[in-house]
Amino acid sequence: MAVVQISKIQQRRGQKLLSGLPQLSSAELAWAVDTQELYIGNGSVTEGAPYVGNTRILTEHDNLLALAGSYKFAEPDLSITGSVFRSIQTKLDEIEASVIDFGPEPDPSTDHTEYFHIAFNQLFQNADTKFRKVLIVPNGHYYCKTTLKIPSNVILKGETRSGVVLDIGSTGIEFLSESGADFLTFTSTNRPENVSISDLTIAFTSGETNLTGLKDSRFENVTWKGTYQLGEDNYNPILASQSYDLSSIASGGYITVTGIGLDTASRIQVYVSSTVASVTALVNTLNNTDNVFPTYFVASIVAESLVITALAGSDISAQGIENYITINLKPSTSGSEFMVEPTPTNSSTGINTARSALAWENNFFGTRVHNINFVGCSFDSVTLAAKCIHTHGESDYYETKLTFDDCNFYISDTAVYIEGITDLQTNNWTFSNCRFEDIAKQAVLSTKGHRTNINDTTFNNVGNGINGNSNPETEMVVFGTKYGNVVTNCRSDRHQEAGITLVDTTVGIAEVVNAGAVNFTDDYYSVIYLSDTFIPLAVFSVKNRYITIDYNITIGEYSYNRKGQLTIVINDGVETTSEHVAIADNYTYSISLATDLGGPVMTNFEFNAELKDNDDTTGDSSQSVDTILLTYKNPLQYSGTGTISYSIRYGV
Repeated sequence: MAVVQISKIQQRRGQKLLSGLPQLSSAELAWAVDTQELYIGNGSVTEGAPYVGNTRILTEHDNLLALAGSYKFAEPDLSITGSVFRSIQTKLDEIEASVIDFGPEPDPSTDHTEYFHIAFNQLFQNADTKFRKVLIVPNGHYYCKTTLKIPSNVILKGETRSGVVLDIGSTGIEFLSESGADFLTFTSTNRPENVSISDLTIAFTSGETNLTGLKDSRFENVTWKGTYQLGEDNYNPILASQSYDLSSIASGGYITVTGIGLDTASRIQVYVSSTVASVTALVNTLNNTDNVFPTYFVASIVAESLVITALAGSDISAQGIENYITINLKPSTSGSEFMVEPTPTNSSTGINTARSALAWENNFFGTRVHNINFVGCSFDSVTLAAKCIHTHGESDYYETKLTFDDCNFYISDTAVYIEGITDLQTNNWTFSNCRFEDIAKQAVLSTKGHRTNINDTTFNNVGNGINGNSNPETEMVVFGTKYGNVVTNCRSDRHQEAGITLVDTTVGIAEVVNAGAVNFTDDYYSVIYLSDTFIPLAVFSVKNRYITIDYNITIGEYSYNRKGQLTIVINDGVETTSEHVAIADNYTYSISLATDLGGPVMTNFEFNAELKDNDDTTGDSSQSVDTILLTYKNPLQYSGTGTISYSIRYGV
C-alpha cells in the first residue's frame, strides 16, 4: 500500500478526565497525562480510514486482559446461543489459582511457607466463598522452613505427583479450622474439615503431617517420602518405672528407702538443704555403682523426683516395682513421715514416640479424626506411615473411620500403629487393594479396638526384619482385640518360604494374630514324598486357635487326585506339648471303584498335627508351646510320590 509522507509528527498532551479526548488529525498523537494513555488519529474516510475516530496505542500501563474485550463461551459455534459476554479476567479467575500467584517461583533455597499461608488465607479464609477454588502447585521444589498450617476447605493440587515436592524437613504440617483455631483449641464445631490434597510429594526428615482434629477430607495420589532405611532403630524402648515426688522435702527432712529391691539394708538420706542438688546427691548414693540395688533396678533424678526404673530383662512392670521398693519421706524436722505414692510409667516398645508420616491424637469424641480417605497414596522410606494415639478415658469409646484404597507402603519399621484404650472402641479402618513391602515389623499393629478390615491386600517381605521371607521375626498384622477384625482375600508369600518345611524344629510364626477371620488366596505347594512314618509338611503358630486348609493332592503314576479340607483346632492357652490338638480331614478322591489302586493310595495317605515348643524359651522343650506341626504319611507300598497345593484360613 502507498504511504503518504508528512512533514512532521503532530503531538498533543492533556488531561483526559478533565477535558476529554478531542478528535485527532490523521496520524496525530495525543498523550493523556492523567490516565497515562496514548492515542493516534484514524484519519478521514477519504484518506482510506474505515471510520473517523481515534485509536488507542498499548503501552506498559495498559491492562491487556481488560483491553482484550469480552469473552463468550463457544462464540463461533452457532449451536450455542445462550452464552453471554464476560471479561477475560473473570473467566480466567474462575478456573483456578496458582500458589506462585502469591509468591516466588519454586526454589529449594527459598522458604515458601509464608506464600502458601497467604494463598490459603486469601482463597479459603476469604469471606467471599467464590474464591474457594483449586490452588495449583506447579512442578518444582517448595521448601517450608516453619510449620505449614492448612485451614478448612483447602483444595491443593500438584501439577504432577513426582514433579511437585513439598519439603517440610523437620517442621511439619498442621490443619486449622476455618476461623484459624489450631489443635490446642479445637471444639466439635470449630475444627478443620473438607480438605483435599492431591498429586504431590511431601518430603520430610522428622516432620509429621499432624491430622489431629481433621474430618471429612481426602488425600489422593500423594507420596510421603522419608529417609528411613530398613533395619534402622529410630525409637527406644520405654522401660517400666516409678516416679517418687520429693519436692516437699526441706532442710532437716529425710527419706527412707526400704524393700527387697535393695542389696543392702534400708537406706536413709538426710537433707541439709531444700535444693535439688541434695536429691541428686541421694541418687548418686543409691545408684547401682554402689551395689545398693540389684541388677533389676537403677535410680535417676528428674527435676525433683526420684525415678526407679526396672531394667530390660527384669520382666517387672511399673506397678510391680512397688513390691520391691518403698520410699517414706519426712519433709522437715517437725513434719510427719509419710509414704510417697509413686506415679507409674509402663514399659513399651517406644513405637508411640517414633516420628510418623501421618500422626494424630484422639482425645475427645467431638474432635476425633474421622472420615478421612487416602486414595492411591504412597508411604516410602518412613519409620511409621500412620500413627494414631487414643488418650480418652475407657468409658469414652467411639468410632473413627478411615479408608486406604490402592495405597502402597514401602520400607518402614512399622507401617500403621493404632494405640487404643479399650476393646470397645471402633477402629473402622479399611485397607483395600493395598501393598505392604519391606516392612521390618508389622504392617498393622493395633493395641485395642475392633472393626479393622484388611482386604485384597498384598504383603511382601513383612515382619522379617532385614531378613527375607525364609527367616521371619514377627507377625505381619497384630490386633490387641480378639474380635471384630478381619484380614480377607489377601496375598503373602511368607508361608511358602517359611511355613513349608522338612524340619520338625522350625518355629511357626503367625502372619496375623487375633483376627476373627483370616484367609490368604495364595496357592501354597510342596512335594509329597514316600514315608511309612509321619514327616513334616508345614508349621503354624498356636496364636491362632483354628486353622482351615483347603488342599489338593496328586499322587502316583496315574496322577490320582484327592481334594479335601483339614481343620485343626486347639484350646486357648495351650502350654505343654502333651495338650490336645484336634485335626479333622474331610476329602473325596478321583477313583470311582474301590478295587482301583487309586482307592488305597488316596485313603492310606494321612495327616497328623502335634504341638511343639520349637522356640524353647524356657529351656524345657515340652513347655511354652509355640508351634503346630502338620505332618503326613504316604506309605511306601504304594510307590507314589506327588504334590500338594493348598490355601489357608485361620483365626481366634
